[in-house]
Amino acid sequence: MNEFFISSLKIDGHKVYFAKDVREFKDIESVCSIDVYLIDPVLPGANGLEIAQEIRRRSDAGIVLISGKATEVDVVLGFESGADDYVA
Repeated sequence: MNEFFISSLKIDGHKVYFAKDVREFKDIESVCSIDVYLIDPVLPGANGLEIAQEIRRRSDAGIVLISGKATEVDVVLGFESGADDYVA
């Protein structure tokens, strides 16, 4: 699913940065200005909802959670974590 979003955004002319884990995410975030975050709620070595909460506390950037499968509870928790949208 990530490849679809990355390709679509690049075709539309957006700069896209992809992090395969939290460490790489923090490295990218420390040197790049980010307008919209696309986050998988289930990340290797981290909780995507906690990352969304952390981002929301310090930024007004858009946050979209993207999951291949999600229950209604997952979506509600996503919005409670500060996400602007949830794509399942």
